[in-house]
Amino acid sequence: MTSSATIRASNSAACRTRGAAAACRVALVLASLWLLPTAKAAAAVLQNIDFAALPGNQVRIDLTLSGAAQRPQDFATDTPARIALDFQGVRNALPRKSVPVGVGPVDSLVAVEAGGRTRVVINLNDSAPYDISTQGNRVTVSINPTTAPPAPRAAPRRTAARRPAAPPRAS
Repeated sequence: MTSSATIRASNSAACRTRGAAAACRVALVLASLWLLPTAKAAAAVLQNIDFAALPGNQVRIDLTLSGAAQRPQDFATDTPARIALDFQGVRNALPRKSVPVGVGPVDSLVAVEAGGRTRVVINLNDSAPYDISTQGNRVTVSINPTTAPPAPRAAPRRTAARRPAAPPRAS
């Protein structure tokens, strides 16, 4: 039944008596709620986690969502060494809450859902720099990312030594 059909039904002869009018209003409200998409149906879902060791003690962790990925809120702690990612409005559908990694500085990963968000905690052996990027339905966390080496500093400029002033010419 479409919403316009529901509205027409509430104006029909069957809904004109006092008791039937109340029932029709309830039916209208229920039909309206049924037609609206629910927040849970629209929420993205954390579906998969992949990780890979890269040269230079680097680790790449890819988190795959069911829909477009937004950059999560993040923070890191030193004691214990952890990186936390908060995905607002994302549900967790991973088969396990804890994922052992054991690659480079990454020990394990834990994903839990509570309070309308999913938090992914990356447990590290030691604190390490990280970078987060998103593309499509994927969030990538790079641990110990390589950075371009700093541009070589220009050699200090040498200035020519001042020559002493030439003696005046005799005329």
